[in-house]
Amino acid sequence: HNVTSLSVASIEKWAKKPISLILVKAVPDEKIDDFNGLDVDLIGNNPKRTSSKKRKTPFPPYPPEAFDMYTLPEDAKTPKSFPELRAMDFYRSSRLLNERSYARKNRFFEIDKMSCDGSQLFQPTIQDLSSPAFVGLEKVWVTSYFRIGVITISGFIFPLVTQFLYAQSVGIARMEEAMVVDSMSFLPAVSLVYGAFITLTLQILYERQRYILEQIEMETSLLTVITQNIISIFEGDDERGVEAAQCITDHTRILVAESRGTELMTMIYDDPFIRLLNLLTEKRRDQIQKTGISESLIDFTRDTTRTLFQVRSKRLGGESSCLPPTHFSLLFILTAIWLSAFAISTIPDLDSDGLPSNATRVMFSLITTMFVIFYQFAIDLNNPFKGVYQIRRSASAAQLLQNQMLLMRNPMFRGKISFFDD
Repeated sequence: HNVTSLSVASIEKWAKKPISLILVKAVPDEKIDDFNGLDVDLIGNNPKRTSSKKRKTPFPPYPPEAFDMYTLPEDAKTPKSFPELRAMDFYRSSRLLNERSYARKNRFFEIDKMSCDGSQLFQPTIQDLSSPAFVGLEKVWVTSYFRIGVITISGFIFPLVTQFLYAQSVGIARMEEAMVVDSMSFLPAVSLVYGAFITLTLQILYERQRYILEQIEMETSLLTVITQNIISIFEGDDERGVEAAQCITDHTRILVAESRGTELMTMIYDDPFIRLLNLLTEKRRDQIQKTGISESLIDFTRDTTRTLFQVRSKRLGGESSCLPPTHFSLLFILTAIWLSAFAISTIPDLDSDGLPSNATRVMFSLITTMFVIFYQFAIDLNNPFKGVYQIRRSASAAQLLQNQMLLMRNPMFRGKISFFDD
């Protein structure tokens, strides 16, 4: 057999006996560091795992310089000649969803710590399934004080705007007739465009939240099935069982406490699903060598893991499909155009001082408040993990907690796997 990547001394060290019938291309011993813990099969089969020491996968599995949310390639940055579009760079960074979480982290951390300490586990409660509470500025726009403030401010600003417009219109012939034409044609047209645009915006954002929710519920349910199958498949095979369980815990940690950017980089460097498939493949090969057939449960779990790849990709795609700042800029411009058209249409009804009637001021204040609330509503929906209109995560949180309890209550895994770093 030809061995082209190992030195003679390294192979002798692993095989624990001299090797004389192997043609070897010598390389430095430093290159075999990645093979520690493996036993070389000289017949030509894949290496076998023989180390009984539990392997703890480092997290995150990539170097710090590989993930920098504030660094973009030069060809992806917004040109400096368009400073008004610099918000696009922040938009690209916001796709990483640094505050993403599909369950409350605190309970997972407590259960994990108690399992490592060997103490009695906490019992999950219904509160552990609730979404994180919205705090600070996230809930200001839904309060009565915010609405009263917008009504009051717009009511005071509107007379100043009408006085300015009235002063500009004095001396312009046929201004009143022009304003009547404007109020009968331009304002309804803007209203139709604005109504269609806000409807499209809300429909896109609602569909996005629904899609993410469907995918995460399917993903966590499949993960629960795989967790139960792993307990049965690797019964009596503690080493591989612990490694397989660690794959489940790593992915659970990503869903509970890590950002979308961290998940993407983990997929590149050390995907938990790839590790799990490799372990199932090894187990399947051992079963075939012993019995001549493959267990149906192993094949079913491998197929379910492949399905999990697809569901995860769909979820990540849904998470990235947030609306860009350009969309909200257009929404803001349409709102400004509509309010300007409304103010201009009131010029024929202004008094000699350029002041509108009280009824017109109230109407303008109410319309402005409605537009501001619609705008804040759309911004809130654009981030499904923050604000008032978060996705409801009770089903996915229950599945993830079920996975943790299944593993932590099993004597084969308790104290040997960890959801979070110590």
